[in-house]
Amino acid sequence: MNYFFLPCFLLVLCLSLVSCSPEQKSLQIDNPSYETFEIKFEGNKKIVIPPNTKDEIMVPFEKQKVEINGAIFEIELDDQKDYLLNPSLATYYIEEIYYFISPKMEKEYFEEHYNPKSKVEGFEVDAEITKIENVLLIEKNWFFDLDAAPSTGMRTNNDGMVKMKKIHRAEDLLSKIRYQLSTQFENAKLELKLNKK
Repeated sequence: MNYFFLPCFLLVLCLSLVSCSPEQKSLQIDNPSYETFEIKFEGNKKIVIPPNTKDEIMVPFEKQKVEINGAIFEIELDDQKDYLLNPSLATYYIEEIYYFISPKMEKEYFEEHYNPKSKVEGFEVDAEITKIENVLLIEKNWFFDLDAAPSTGMRTNNDGMVKMKKIHRAEDLLSKIRYQLSTQFENAKLELKLNKK
């Protein structure tokens, strides 16, 4: 009789061990700094992240220790979420991008309801932007990733508007702002020149 129950017991035990093991997921690592980082998760080989590069590693999503350039940090990875590991503790910005069903609706929305303004490294910009600084593990809440350009159009909801989030490295966002300011300045100069004729 015991011989019959032994295989069943072993099968149940194996299934329970499999179901209890943490899920392996891809973790994005970004290094926008000029420093090289050696990173090692428990049970994984050490990986090297050179300056100004990003990489991904498959790790168990659970509470665990990670070694970064010899220092030990304890992090908790929820398998229901995605994350960005920020070993250099660089600054990032999350931008809210609005999509409207028509230019008229966009104009009315910002004129009558909401006119977002944010400060980015001393620049005041007409956008809703949140700063993230000195955070080792950043929980993903954005749609457009670091090197992904936002779509020019997006399907809106029943209200005719939808908001999507885009993550920026600090230097990438500053370059974008400087370019926009330069373009606006050149356009203003051209308009002034045409008005003088």
